[in-house]
Amino acid sequence: MPIVRVTDHKAYRLLAVQSAHIDSETSGTVEAEVLPLIDGRPIFLDLSQVRYVDSTGLGCILRIVRSSAEKGSKVVLCRPTSAVRMLLDFSQLKQFAEISDSCDTPESPSESTR
Repeated sequence: MPIVRVTDHKAYRLLAVQSAHIDSETSGTVEAEVLPLIDGRPIFLDLSQVRYVDSTGLGCILRIVRSSAEKGSKVVLCRPTSAVRMLLDFSQLKQFAEISDSCDTPESPSESTR
């Protein structure tokens, strides 16, 4: 069963992590599911279900951000829980990716293509 739910739109992709943890057990799967989806469109990575991220999970998020930048995609880490937000702020990941309390996207969900 996939850990990342994909909602494709013409101008962006909304990727919702469906796991409570991004850690040594799940980060490989998250990365394997997300990296092939990076295609130059903005990526909104919804972290609202994630309660815990360890150092392996933080590395996973950083690799997603770096790979996206290499392919010309912007990444928005959206709706992080308070614990995850504290980690993202502490790690200074906001230097590399936008962090937002909402998943406000460029077009409405009614324009979904998938």
